Amino acid sequence: EPFMHIAFSVGLAALIFLEYIRYFAVVPFGKEIHLFLVGFLDARDCGPIILSHLYLLMGCAAPVWLAEQNILAGLSGIFALGVGDAMASIVGKRFGRHRWPGTVKTVEGTVAFVASVMFAAGAIFLGMWFMSFVFGDHSIGLRFAFSSSSASLLKESEKFPPHTRSLSVRPASLHSLSTWDDWSSVKWSAWGVARYGMAVSAAAMLEAVSEQNDNLVIPVVLLSMVWLI
Repeated sequence: EPFMHIAFSVGLAALIFLEYIRYFAVVPFGKEIHLFLVGFLDARDCGPIILSHLYLLMGCAAPVWLAEQNILAGLSGIFALGVGDAMASIVGKRFGRHRWPGTVKTVEGTVAFVASVMFAAGAIFLGMWFMSFVFGDHSIGLRFAFSSSSASLLKESEKFPPHTRSLSVRPASLHSLSTWDDWSSVKWSAWGVARYGMAVSAAAMLEAVSEQNDNLVIPVVLLSMVWLI
């Protein structure tokens, strides 16, 4: 997670710097950057400053910055834009037949949005379960502590305060490789899946009817819905 914080921050700073070069036509790259970005504009991005690429990065980064201890909430931007919005566009253009009233978005695209995000979230949970199984969990940490090869580590752990002992006897591989809390703490249920599905469905419906720049709006809505539901 700290690496993602830093990566998104550096990326946003770089894009702002490139937009400065483009806007003021700084030689020798200002014109080339302008011609490149103009090809990706649509009716929702009008004005002297091109914001779509900034909104895209901010939409992916904002949930990571805000949701420090919730994996699904932190990945809201990546799921909404990198998975859901992309699949909605692909499926809607290729297979869309039924349009939502007053919009060009299709029902098929919205269904693809929900299905793809749910699939991606399930894949993340399965991956975390697999990593917990491979690298260990709390029970493995206890077995590690009581093994003959780690008796000295157990004695050393007694010097720590009680609330830190479980961390001190846990395998280093789990603590060093885990992200967003602990893989072994992953829990899910049918009701939890249903609640997350409701949050994703709300974001998908907003994507279908919104006239705003969804690169920024949809991730924030999905993040808020995950927190609320």
